[in-house]
Amino acid sequence: MAKDAFDSALAGFRKWTETVPRADDPADDIEEAELLLDLMRQLGIDSPGALTKDGLDDLLLELYPGNYAAEDIDEAEQTLRVMRDLLAFLALSGTLPSARAKALNQKLDAIGPSFVEAVLADDDEVDIKEAFDLPDVLPPVRLPSEAELAATARTVPLIGQLLALATWLGDGRAVDENEDLTAADAAEAATALGLEERELPYLWRLALDAEFVELDDEETHAIPGELSSDWADIEDDEVLDVWDILFGLVLGTTFEVAAALDPRRARDLDMTGHGAGLAVLMFLARTQGLPVAEAAEITQEAATDELPAAQAEKAWQSWVRAHGDPTELLLDQMTAVGAILITEGIARLTPLGLMSIRDQLLDAEVDVPLLPPPAQMTPAHLFAMADAPAEDFEAEIAAWKAGRTPEAAARELLAFAADADAANRILAAGLTASLGAAAEAAWNNVLDIPELRGYAKATLAQLAGDDAPDLEPGEMVWMLLDGLVLAGWDDVDPEEDDLEFLLTELAGGLPAGREPEVFEGMWRSGHPDAAAVLTEIGNHHPDKNIAKAARKSAYKASTSRQV
Repeated sequence: MAKDAFDSALAGFRKWTETVPRADDPADDIEEAELLLDLMRQLGIDSPGALTKDGLDDLLLELYPGNYAAEDIDEAEQTLRVMRDLLAFLALSGTLPSARAKALNQKLDAIGPSFVEAVLADDDEVDIKEAFDLPDVLPPVRLPSEAELAATARTVPLIGQLLALATWLGDGRAVDENEDLTAADAAEAATALGLEERELPYLWRLALDAEFVELDDEETHAIPGELSSDWADIEDDEVLDVWDILFGLVLGTTFEVAAALDPRRARDLDMTGHGAGLAVLMFLARTQGLPVAEAAEITQEAATDELPAAQAEKAWQSWVRAHGDPTELLLDQMTAVGAILITEGIARLTPLGLMSIRDQLLDAEVDVPLLPPPAQMTPAHLFAMADAPAEDFEAEIAAWKAGRTPEAAARELLAFAADADAANRILAAGLTASLGAAAEAAWNNVLDIPELRGYAKATLAQLAGDDAPDLEPGEMVWMLLDGLVLAGWDDVDPEEDDLEFLLTELAGGLPAGREPEVFEGMWRSGHPDAAAVLTEIGNHHPDKNIAKAARKSAYKASTSRQV
């Protein structure tokens, strides 16, 4: 029985793969190609050579996700690589006209990110939260108002270029079956916009994908999109929605579009999915930023991760010699869209970039609270920034203090500290102490609060020039427990925590030979964390006698709180 066109295509693809070096197991690629060809049959076409752009859209965004799910992002990206290889084979074999193969590759670039999202929709492994091992809550971020963000978005260079391109079209310019301008028109457009000709294809694809440019009803001419015509009049929230879509396209397609221009060199490189990862790293770094050199290293490592070391370096250098470092291209586009600024070799997200990545984190169930203006911030807002990079935390402290007199700041801080947990109590007490003599009245006012009495006595003695404050044993124990909680002694994970550091912190607060006496004071103190700290000391202290004494006191602390 004769093979049908799909079986014949698979057999030819199998032989073709034997002549082309591959990063993945050829058997896996052939199996994936067979799956794609089987799904093509369901499009109702007679042969793979009849595949159209609409058919590719249905294949990858409807049929494939409706029947299969990728286990991880590598598997999803393998499908895209095999689809690209399959198109290359069909074109080389004459099954697919070269012009349509080019159009299908461009369509594949455009829908690739949507395909990955679709096949991984229920896959927790590629969730941002798990991919970056993020906690449930990240330090807050301050953003300008919607009106300020929208005003900035309206003026970013990339949108200016897209609007200029739409204006240049006038009443329309002819396009071919691939939705591309003629060579003469492309050269004219590049000159009009002040671009190099090689830069125009990327801008053209963005204009079409973001709908700044549309096709007429006959799909033979490109015309200014409705978005371009209405841009000056649309509402701020719509402006930000458009900007966010454009930023997503920059992150999701910059590498892929570059790879499509040189499929031979890109064949062994994984050029998908890295833009979003770099943006998240920049968000986590905040004002500290991400060094451009480090971003380039991350991209190279990710793009060549599946290759042996020698092949990885060869493939990467081949691309860089021909086209330059792709990270520079991505960062240039992120700058043009107004998402980052690069100063002295450090890339930092702008408020627009922070807004977009924050929204993505919220979608991944990672809360990133918004900070109010400094004048409206409470100490709770302020200390929510404690886990942010030190530069950000210090900047917020300075802004918060600038809007208050030292006396008012001291009162706010100590009122917060009275009801705070141990870690925030230490931070608040330390910041209050830094206010110096202006906080003296506030310290005197909290001498009758047990949680703060020790800190108040110590600071007032220091202000009076006395290096030896008259602290009661219970006050010293309370402050010791606060410090041990801040160090992490309330919840020790031997696999994650530095036990040597914890033991050093503990030894600094426990007089040698008097550990049982101090443990006795801890359980009697009424401190809410006493039982937890004593339990962890009992579980992890290497001295058996000290550990035993801690466990006894932990039991007493637990039972005393139940009475």
